[in-house]
Amino acid sequence: MGEIRFVDREHIEEAAVLADSIFRKEGQPSMAEEFPAIFSGHYECSVGYYAEGKLVSFIGVVPSLIQVGSATLPLFSIGSVCTHPDHQGKGYAGALLQRVFEHIEASGGSLLYVSGDRSLYIRNGCAHFGSFRSYAFTPEVMQSLTCEDARITIREAAESDRFRLQAWSDSNEVRYQRSLYETSVLVRASALASLSLLEQKVYIVESERQPVAYFILGVPSELGSKENPFVIEYGGTVNAMVQGLAIAFHRHKLSTLRMHVSWHETDLFEVLREVPSTESQNEGTIKIVNPARLWEQLTPYLLAKDDAAARQVHIRNVDGQAGAADVLMNGKLLRLDSQALISLLFNAEPKLSEEILEHSEYRALFPIPLPYAGGLHFI
Repeated sequence: MGEIRFVDREHIEEAAVLADSIFRKEGQPSMAEEFPAIFSGHYECSVGYYAEGKLVSFIGVVPSLIQVGSATLPLFSIGSVCTHPDHQGKGYAGALLQRVFEHIEASGGSLLYVSGDRSLYIRNGCAHFGSFRSYAFTPEVMQSLTCEDARITIREAAESDRFRLQAWSDSNEVRYQRSLYETSVLVRASALASLSLLEQKVYIVESERQPVAYFILGVPSELGSKENPFVIEYGGTVNAMVQGLAIAFHRHKLSTLRMHVSWHETDLFEVLREVPSTESQNEGTIKIVNPARLWEQLTPYLLAKDDAAARQVHIRNVDGQAGAADVLMNGKLLRLDSQALISLLFNAEPKLSEEILEHSEYRALFPIPLPYAGGLHFI
């Protein structure tokens, strides 16, 4: 008979060994190096299934806080989900996922980011979410964005840039909260770039030798990745940042560069208005563990966005239906299942009835922006 346990610091190395056996190829760094938030042992909320005293199934769990305007939301993220081949198909991962939900509820959390979209997650109330535009920059596009301005230059970030990087990150209206130390750890871990067999580069953009922006890239390395280069994170003055991207594109002799931009980043959309793009969504999937609590936690953001509209919308949990909610909008009661609620809250073009979309409160308050899960904080 097996048992489910939280994996403490003393036993987290066993989890890293299991994850490496599933996800790592020869020559790649250990998962423990790339995902310190999971495998350092500083958090003890990851869960494991033990059979005869041996860890055979694992879910890495990381708590964080995200900022959405003036609202602070507790967020949990899961990744490094794996089961030993000899124990697959026995329902262990599903049992672990339920324990994760219980922990989030007990912790006062409301949201879960999942770095995947397996049927296991969809069956348990997770759904794709968010509204983004995906750009695939080409040499021709970058040439059109390049401004013959000798004042704009780029250089690799130095130790003396830490406060600048932190200030730019903290200035984003929608972001993960993180300390100076956390930023340093995440940059050094280089999780997303390493996972794609790319090399991570952190660049500072200067205008007349004054730092004004930054961006982080995953670019080709000696490992010969088949993945296309991509932008991991960025901040600062938008025009200068885009000019810096064009310089880096040519410096690395790239043929393409991928970038995802959320619907709320209107200044960046304006700069890229002539660049072809496609509709996309956030990375992975999301679950609303406690809809009523999430709505309460969002109150500061909602009141600042439209005080009158926010006071006309209320969300209550539905007993016996995890993730579902009764939405009271201007006196009209609507019952939404978990996927419909996620679509209402976070998607710019939700697949919902006209009855909902015609409400002025809907147009005033939604969608609600969330930080991109496919950046430095990828789990």
